[in-house]
Formats: sequence, structure tokens, C-alpha cells
Amino acid sequence: MSKRLVFILIALMAVAAVAANSSVTGMFMDLRDGKTYKTVQIGSQIWMAENLNFEIADSYCYNNDTSNCKKYGRLYTRDAALKACPAGWHLPSMDEFKALIETVGGEKIAGEKLKSKNGWNDGGNGSDAFGFSALPAGTWFDGGTTGDDEGFSEETVGTGFWGSTENANKELCEMNLVDADNAPYFYYRGRGFGNSVRCVKD
Repeated sequence: MSKRLVFILIALMAVAAVAANSSVTGMFMDLRDGKTYKTVQIGSQIWMAENLNFEIADSYCYNNDTSNCKKYGRLYTRDAALKACPAGWHLPSMDEFKALIETVGGEKIAGEKLKSKNGWNDGGNGSDAFGFSALPAGTWFDGGTTGDDEGFSEETVGTGFWGSTENANKELCEMNLVDADNAPYFYYRGRGFGNSVRCVKD
């Protein structure tokens, strides 16, 4: 095989690899309330490219300010998150989160690839290379219904996304992105916490 042919084959393989992981954008309407969301295909998965903003019991606007729901979507408790996604979509499992992370380049750089280009604290903005556009929406914890900000983590610092995988204590997994690191973090949380929801297509 000639060197030229080898070079061409390598180039084609590189193009194919990029194409396989590149993002394809679209739109989706939630028929329950008529809200529309951007969507993005990353690898073989189709994700909502915006946080869910479907009002349901035990879901909150950051700092109890409705304008924040328009910007960040709602923060859902564990139980609310399990029933928040519309028909045809679902809360991602831990395996689906892990597949997303691998597709965008692995744990060391995934946060930078998934975070939005602006809005994050202290230079923590991302490249949004795949159109996931994760915003620093903060989180809610027990006490956040009191009308003040004591029940909310600091805005611009980080965000958490609920997953569907449970541990032995019936806590749900969550994927966290923070301003100070390019790696995602995974935890399990119980009923006293509220996170954002990004649904993935069935």
C-alpha cells in the first residue's frame, strides 16, 4: 500500500470519528405546556440542550424568582425529577451519563466541553463544543421554600443534573459541573436536594 493511500485512509478515519461524535441540533415541543427546547445529538444520544422548565410539585425556580426558571429551567427534588420528563424522553441513567462523558472526550475535559461559553464564575466558562450548553443553575436543598436564598447554592458556581440510577439507600445519581474544574463529579442525593433535569430521548 502506498504512503499516499495510507495517508488518505487515515484522514478518512479521522473525519469519520469526528462526524460520529459531532452534535446535530434540533427542536422539541413539550406538549404538556407548549414550551419548546433545543435538542442536540451527541454521539448516539439525543439530549435536551436546555434545562427542563416544566412546573410540577416540588420543583423550584432558583432563589424563588420566576425569571430564573426562564433562564435556568426548574430545580427538581428527587421524586419530582423521576416524573418530570415528557413522553418519549427519560431521566438519564448513570451509564448514559458515562457514555456522554466518553463521547465528548473523557472525564478530564468533559466539563469544559459541556459548559456554556459564559455565565460561569471566575473564568470557569466552557467551550460548549458539542452544544450541550450547561449553565451554572445552582441547586436547591431542604429549606429553599422559605422565600430567601438560604435554601439555594450559589449561582454561577456550579450545577447538578439528576440521573435515574439509584443506590442501596434509594438516592439518585447526579452529575455535577463546577466552575473550578473541567471534570464532572458524580454523587448520590436523597429527597432533600433539588437539581436541574436534562432529559434524554428514548
